[in-house]
Amino acid sequence: MHIYDTSDEEIEHWKDVKTLKASYARWTITDAVFSPDEKYVAYSSISNIVYLASTDPTDIRPPKSLNFDDREEEDWEGNFGVPSFSLSRFKDGPKSES
Repeated sequence: MHIYDTSDEEIEHWKDVKTLKASYARWTITDAVFSPDEKYVAYSSISNIVYLASTDPTDIRPPKSLNFDDREEEDWEGNFGVPSFSLSRFKDGPKSES
């Protein structure tokens, strides 16, 4: 998944800020939403897991997984659980601490 700086209206001037390896994203990312301060992006796929990743280009930590299924991953046997097709955030927060 590529994160671009789109502050310039001209698409040819957009800058690729960070590329995330979307591990376990199945064959598609169904939605993504940024935190109010744009320091994090949450993305979902056709599974019951939502991933939270830093947008900081120098942060190389893998995304954190938020599993909304109480089964162990080994018990899935190809079952995707209840997928998260859409994500949203509250307009005013919460904001991350600096």
